[in-house]
Amino acid sequence: MTSRTIRAWLLAAATAVTAVQGQVLSPGAPPPQPAPPLSAQAEYMRAHFNQAMVVHAAIIRGDLGAVAPAARMLAEQDPGLMPAGSAAHVNAMKEAARQAVEAPDILAAGQATARMLTACGNCHRAVGTMPALASRARPPVGGVVGHMVDHQVAVDLMLRGLVVPSDSLWRQGARAMAAAPLHARELPVDSSVRRELAPTEERIHRMATEAAQATDPFARAGFYGQMLAGCADCHKRHPKIWGPKP
Repeated sequence: MTSRTIRAWLLAAATAVTAVQGQVLSPGAPPPQPAPPLSAQAEYMRAHFNQAMVVHAAIIRGDLGAVAPAARMLAEQDPGLMPAGSAAHVNAMKEAARQAVEAPDILAAGQATARMLTACGNCHRAVGTMPALASRARPPVGGVVGHMVDHQVAVDLMLRGLVVPSDSLWRQGARAMAAAPLHARELPVDSSVRRELAPTEERIHRMATEAAQATDPFARAGFYGQMLAGCADCHKRHPKIWGPKP
């Protein structure tokens, strides 16, 4: 290897390691600064939200057995690091979490979870904060898999609409969910299961059209809880094909 080749290789390597989020830093540019550490309260709220998402994921899977232990952690959580002025909303959140723990079926658990998330959004509005929740990129896939991914993206938007809270994100998600449902023949299961699942698929899309018009947070929670239960209904009927994993 010649000295010219070695210099070219070293320059290419240096360029590669200075690429940050798709951008290449020019020679001599200062290195990117690390993000500032989160405050204790911000770390607490992040953990709080992540635990709520464990409950949310269990509902969508249709896994009622996983709901209670995850929701119990929220119901019993020490509110010591919650911001001033949040007490009433924290109590509402904890009460909804307790209802999720005691839910006799996935519909009741989904409705309790939706109320819990709505209490989070009401708290954010009351204390004057707007958390930045990550959005999900939509991979370029089609067919029934792509349709399920569209469901997931729409649910994420509606979830953010409840929790941030955001009217525009809620409407965007509900309208995305209201897109045309799959035809029964497109469902990758045998004919008897199709007859069971097709009405659920149609009901979720029809409900999303109504949800897009809802403006009251508690009305939105009602729609969202029913839609989560609808997702669960499909997933638990045929988990080997499309049920999300824990």
